[in-house]
Amino acid sequence: MFQINALSKLVDLKNSFRIYYVIAIGFLVAILVLLTQKDLLGMVTVLACTVVLYFVLSQSPKVISILFEEEKLIIGDEKIAWNKCLGWAMVELDSKLEFIVQTSQITQSFYYFYLDKDEPLLRELILELTQHLPYQSEISEKNWLHNFMRTFGLK
Repeated sequence: MFQINALSKLVDLKNSFRIYYVIAIGFLVAILVLLTQKDLLGMVTVLACTVVLYFVLSQSPKVISILFEEEKLIIGDEKIAWNKCLGWAMVELDSKLEFIVQTSQITQSFYYFYLDKDEPLLRELILELTQHLPYQSEISEKNWLHNFMRTFGLK
């Protein structure tokens, strides 16, 4: 059994100017929907989605526990059986490393967690992941929405 603490997401957008870009784009799209389609319900829907996206993105990263057990991997509160895991990948970002675990679950196909590059237990974590799952670098390119948000600094 191996355990390490990691972050649940990369950046804290609560006080970042990027979060205001998301709000501005949402309001701009809502106005465009109203002007071009004359659809008040469509505008309200876009505004509601913008507000929800703001609250989701403004959450701070949480410290989560990554626990390797014989039958399952536990990431935070999520328990994933090893036979549901397909592989893992690691992406080097500026000051952090992003770990991705792909599963065959319908509800959530990808699990992400972040560690500092100078984490003392990094070597043990990589050995533990490699012991249970194959490393597949192409996993990092499969979730296009996550990659899109990471490109713009929103993840």
